[in-house]
Amino acid sequence: SFMLGNHHSALQHPLVIEAYIQEELDIDRFSSPFLQSEVEDQLGSHFRSSLLTIVEKARSPGKFHVMCNLSYKDETVY
Repeated sequence: SFMLGNHHSALQHPLVIEAYIQEELDIDRFSSPFLQSEVEDQLGSHFRSSLLTIVEKARSPGKFHVMCNLSYKDETVY
């Protein structure tokens, strides 16, 4: 399995990330946190995770958009 750490923008705004994850959990778009071994058991194989990135909304200062970067290719988080 290959699990990336989050982008530095996400690390700078942990409360935004926590609120995003809680909102996704509340509306059943995310499942509860799992251990790597639990995910591998469920999938029957290894997996690759994607990192989270945050950008401030251009027309709404202080409001953020959380993105799951599905196209990130490098193994180093910048």
